[in-house]
Amino acid sequence: MVKLGALPAQAVIDDFKGKVDFYVYKGQPCARRWPTWPRRIATGQEAANQQAFAYAIKSWSELSEYIRQMYSFMAAGTGLSPRDFFVRSYLKGNPFYNA
Repeated sequence: MVKLGALPAQAVIDDFKGKVDFYVYKGQPCARRWPTWPRRIATGQEAANQQAFAYAIKSWSELSEYIRQMYSFMAAGTGLSPRDFFVRSYLKGNPFYNA
């Protein structure tokens, strides 16, 4: 953290977006390196789940309007959107999935 006398102009802040984080802490203008987190490699099972999820999302856009309406009917009262209901059904192997 670096204490500043004043925050720089908005144009300067915009130029450093993604590199430097400008903020005010207890009334003191400060700057720090933009927060980063180390990338984590997905496990084999996580990667397989990501592929299945991506396939389900793509499949939703390819369904006919009639099938989407049926998922809308089934999702009513569950708190899920029809797409979320479809994806959950696909990932869990639910018999409602028929694509």
